[in-house]
Amino acid sequence: IYEKYGDGASVDKRQLGWSMTKSWLHTLVGRAIYEGIIPDGLETKLKLPEWNDDDRSEMKLEQFLRMSDGLDFDEFYVPGADAPNMIFVEPSITLNGRLKKRTTSGTCFQYSSYTTNLVSRYLKHVFELANKAEEYLSFPTKEFFHQLGMSSAVLETDPQGVFVGSSFGWATARDWGRFGMLYLQDGVWNGKRLLPEGWVDFTSSPTETSRGWYGAQFWLGPKSNPPTEDEDLIRECDNVFPSRIKPRRDYLHDAYPQDCYAAGGFEEQAVIICPRANSVLVRLGATKEIAVNNRYFWNKTEFYSTVLNALH
Repeated sequence: IYEKYGDGASVDKRQLGWSMTKSWLHTLVGRAIYEGIIPDGLETKLKLPEWNDDDRSEMKLEQFLRMSDGLDFDEFYVPGADAPNMIFVEPSITLNGRLKKRTTSGTCFQYSSYTTNLVSRYLKHVFELANKAEEYLSFPTKEFFHQLGMSSAVLETDPQGVFVGSSFGWATARDWGRFGMLYLQDGVWNGKRLLPEGWVDFTSSPTETSRGWYGAQFWLGPKSNPPTEDEDLIRECDNVFPSRIKPRRDYLHDAYPQDCYAAGGFEEQAVIICPRANSVLVRLGATKEIAVNNRYFWNKTEFYSTVLNALH
């Protein structure tokens, strides 16, 4: 282990992962599938009670994990917008009743914190149906954090008791690293399988129309065998969800060596898993990439490519 901390940070300090928490929620789903709590796995239909068996109830879990659900949500962070309201003002799934589908194809990737929180709501619903609502609240600690020795890890809930899987996961750098090691080891920890066989491959495989940038609740670097994408379908999805083309994620393919993938937070927090180098990189600095007169104060492409290529 090599580690370095800035002023105010330390080996014992919990730090917020923001959207890296999405990858935690994804891991909880994998645990639930492996333990038989979600017996139909990725084919499960998310029949939430708030949806009253309308067309949204026909969408499958895989579509949500890949953020291809087509729901009418834009990831904008301005006062009054749905995203900050969901995270900071309303219960995280208050939008359930009013957000309809913008597209019926189920193939348009659209990054959405709302989608992750819907999956968290569904996981709670599964426990409620089994009359085990309290077990939902202990599930992350018992079946995920404790299994890996992540003693610092905390996952917050909203006022309705739904884990805010989009945003509010806290842990020390070492515990974020333990999480990354679970994926580096193909979902096995100390010889015990925790995630279904094939889960890591599913996680790190590109989602259709994402331009190869996104897998399942993880961002992707370049693939050694990239899939061929339908450019007409990509343009169609850009028209349906204009916000999905901004910001571009080209730096992922410029900065990461082949087959690396990452949990990522909006202030450039990252847990990057690189199987070819048998390495995990954790970065928790809250540093945005800012350029003044074409001079970068912190260039994320240069930083990640320098560190990760040194590991390779």
